[in-house]
Amino acid sequence: MKLGIVVTVYERPELFSQCKLSLFCADKPINYDIVFVDDGSIGEETISLLHTHDYNLIVKDKNKGVHDSLKQGFDFMFNIQSCDVVMNLDSDAIIKKNGIETLLHLHSRFSHTIVSGFNTLVPDAGTKKPRHPIVSEHKDYFTKKSIGGINMLMNKEMYLKYIEPELNRYNWDWRVCQRMQKDKKLFIVSNPSVVQHLGIKSAIGGIHNINPDIAHDF
Repeated sequence: MKLGIVVTVYERPELFSQCKLSLFCADKPINYDIVFVDDGSIGEETISLLHTHDYNLIVKDKNKGVHDSLKQGFDFMFNIQSCDVVMNLDSDAIIKKNGIETLLHLHSRFSHTIVSGFNTLVPDAGTKKPRHPIVSEHKDYFTKKSIGGINMLMNKEMYLKYIEPELNRYNWDWRVCQRMQKDKKLFIVSNPSVVQHLGIKSAIGGIHNINPDIAHDF
């Protein structure tokens, strides 16, 4: 089985460097491929980081949004690199050394759905309730009706049915959750988290997020 890893990048080199380090230190299967998809970064440090290692690189001439970067990255991995499963990782996130192996193991048991390594229970600013509440808890995973788009792993069938149709606009991840809920499908999330979100600012304009998603069990 071949794994594809898509890392979406836009500026913030101090976070991107930590993401890269965690990814390269993580245990990976024998057959894997990585692509960095840059959303029009112009900072010299970010551009330098993009070219530090000899991996696949997609560089867009202008900023078109993370949804566009993900579509280009997923399509490249599934259609050009012939990957069986693909995972994404935002460039302001890090993954544990055993994170990839954990996600692949969960996928081997739950290939009919989407797997994530990021369990956040941060309250919504409006309702004060957890943004992505747990439905059920098990020894090594949780089930959820919704998750954020920082990290997902899936096969091509799940990608084409639930994710690809929504990668044409912002808030794509919430719309993916709505599609899953319509089919009464639950997300599988590792217990504990193997992915952590480092960014507390938006990549666009440096705007602070309200109650940024973080995993307290990382």
